[in-house]
Amino acid sequence: MEEKTKKKIKVRSGIAKGRAFQKVAMEAFKEAFGLTEDDIRCPVGSETGEDIKLTKKAREIIGLSIECKNQKKFNLWQALRQSSANCPDDETCEAVVFKEHGKSKMFIIVPLDHYLELREKLYWGIS
Repeated sequence: MEEKTKKKIKVRSGIAKGRAFQKVAMEAFKEAFGLTEDDIRCPVGSETGEDIKLTKKAREIIGLSIECKNQKKFNLWQALRQSSANCPDDETCEAVVFKEHGKSKMFIIVPLDHYLELREKLYWGIS
C-alpha cells in the first residue's frame, strides 16, 4: 500500500506567500482611497505588529487593524486576538482579519456591530 506524503510548504515560501497577500490587500486600499506608499505599507523583514502599517492619516480613513491570513489551517479566534493585540490603544481602529487561501476570493472578517455601523452609514449617506 502506497503511503501519501503531505507536501509541506517551506518556511521561506510561506513567508513569500503571506507577503504577496499583504501587498494585494495594501494595493486595494491604496487604489480605493487614493493613498500613497507614505501612507500605507507592508512590514519590512521581521517587523512585528500589524500586517499592513498605516500612518495616522491612513488610519483615520481606513479605521482597521489588519491581520492577513493566507493559509489552509486557520484559527479564527487566534487571528482575531492577534489583530486586537496589534490595534493601537487610541481606539481609532477595528480589529479585522483578511482571509484567503489559494485562488479563493479575499474575505474580511469583521465584528457584526462594526459591519452594521458601516451599512448604516451607507444607507443613510453619512460620512
